[in-house]
Amino acid sequence: MNVLVQPKRVAQILAVAATSLALISIAGQFAKYFLGKGRLWGLTGLFNVDYENNIPTLFAAFILFLASILLFLVASAKQRQNDRFTNHWRGLSILFLYLSLDELLSIHETINKNLGENLQSWQSGPWDILNSVLISIFVLAYINFFLRLPVKIQRLFFIAGSLFVLGALGIELACVHHLSNICHGSGFTAEIIITVEELLEMIGITVFIYAVLLYMNSFLNEINISVVKSTSSSTRELTAKYKNLLD
Repeated sequence: MNVLVQPKRVAQILAVAATSLALISIAGQFAKYFLGKGRLWGLTGLFNVDYENNIPTLFAAFILFLASILLFLVASAKQRQNDRFTNHWRGLSILFLYLSLDELLSIHETINKNLGENLQSWQSGPWDILNSVLISIFVLAYINFFLRLPVKIQRLFFIAGSLFVLGALGIELACVHHLSNICHGSGFTAEIIITVEELLEMIGITVFIYAVLLYMNSFLNEINISVVKSTSSSTRELTAKYKNLLD
């Protein structure tokens, strides 16, 4: 199976798409709060990053699913090599698959809604503790895996994880404990904060995808890289040949 891969180009496309969606969302909210154009023929809701079942949701689910597929390919290659960290790669693939489904089906939002008023008493205490415990368990389970990665991939994974956690948890905690009146209001400032939160998550996933692609191209024995120089421009195409991964 031959796949044309250019990690930097893929990351650039995804980053531009994520940033564009965030800017369009902000533009829609600006039109709503300052120009009195609340719907704009339905486009405001279609591109609002805080809404479900729209274009930003589909994009976020797509990049999470893409990450899951790439991790699955790495896990398959590692299994053939009898690598000790095969299950770690497989676990990451399953995690990203769940995150993709959660983005698409709003699983955790449904759970929160079913908890109803009980959630309010959790937000300032046990709920935060539970999130911290889960993250701590994940870190402990993956610390050896992380330390065995090539240094460049370590750095990219760390950056990706930091951006994602900052968006998914950090800003939320700041809103709960320090900016509740602003974040949970209905003004333009609240929409900006939510947009930044979602953008950080999407950029974090993009950096992660870039890191995994680099790892696949540079550090897996089952991948051969050939560089093709274009005669019409300085653009280089990286052709990755994934051997036997899908046999």
